[in-house]
Amino acid sequence: TFVLMFLIASLEYLSLDLLVKESQILGVKTYQQIVQKLYGSGLSVFFSCIIFSYMFGALSAYLIIIGDVLTDVASRHIGEDSVYASYSFAVIVWGGALLLPLSLKRNFSDLAFVSFISISSLGYLLVAVCIRSLQGMADKGWHVLEGVNYFPRDFSSLMNAVPVIGFAFVCHLQICEIARELNPYSSFCGGGCCGCGGWPSARERSDSVAGANETTGLLGGAVVINADGKSIRRVRQTMSGVMVGALCVCGVFYGTIGSVAYLSSPQKWVKISDLLQGYGVTDSLMEVGRVALVMNISCSFPINLGPARSALVDIFHRFVPKERVNDGVLSAVTTILIVSGAITVALSVRSLGVVFKIIGGTVGACLLYTSPSPRDQRGARMAGSAC
Repeated sequence: TFVLMFLIASLEYLSLDLLVKESQILGVKTYQQIVQKLYGSGLSVFFSCIIFSYMFGALSAYLIIIGDVLTDVASRHIGEDSVYASYSFAVIVWGGALLLPLSLKRNFSDLAFVSFISISSLGYLLVAVCIRSLQGMADKGWHVLEGVNYFPRDFSSLMNAVPVIGFAFVCHLQICEIARELNPYSSFCGGGCCGCGGWPSARERSDSVAGANETTGLLGGAVVINADGKSIRRVRQTMSGVMVGALCVCGVFYGTIGSVAYLSSPQKWVKISDLLQGYGVTDSLMEVGRVALVMNISCSFPINLGPARSALVDIFHRFVPKERVNDGVLSAVTTILIVSGAITVALSVRSLGVVFKIIGGTVGACLLYTSPSPRDQRGARMAGSAC
């Protein structure tokens, strides 16, 4: 599993770096705009449909998880027979009262506050799982390696895990907009610390080329200023740190949670794939962990809805000119339709595994690992023809 995580994280970084580079050179901020610039509007519409399907599947999966978790928590305190403890009530009320207002925000900068909530929730879940797992290890005399399977039981078991892991990496569709809104001279250490923040260096100012265009960028010329007046080199350096940091945080959090939970009771997870289902509903520590998971997912929901909305709006504008529709109204209506559709799917399909395998193993693989390579080849062909 750790080898698989490392391989997928490496592919993740390479494809994200390529997307950041291309978006900065081409002066665009969405995945489908890159495709349109390099391949034309026809393929752009195709990818917009794939992007919408992929992100819509993610949003539906989020609501399924939220419904399952809130139903268990409410049933314990209110009673299983109460309408307020029903799955339908949890999905409809949480989706309409909380997720829809958050999703109406159109810029990532407006959602900056959710990052702290998301990390805090994940941190609590990590601590809670570690506490219960260490207690389980102590109960069996710290013989943690007994019954451990170091390799998959068979090839089919491995292939069942790949779509789920692939489905978890959904940030490709937001990375271009994140790079566009990024302050390239910011850093994890604070402005100006260790030479990582502050203002452009003398070299960057002297290397700036006014009037640089897309062709010179694809030819590998001295283009260091993008359409927003930011240093492309600096944006890529800062984004590289952001991507590595994010992947490391995810790897540490999820790797630790999965490892300690498995080592404490390897046989328990043979038939149980949902981590929180492995703990009793009367466990107060893990109950708060369930709520923390809901908060984490709720923070991710509006961020993942953005690409779905953008893709659907792009498809709409292929048939209706932009001048004929108010952008704000179209965005709001599209958001309402997407949230309503995700709620409907969550109420109709309660199997999370079905959503993961269908979306993660099909359009997810196409978006994450297939399309960056041909896009790069296309850029090389353009450079070759220009020479």
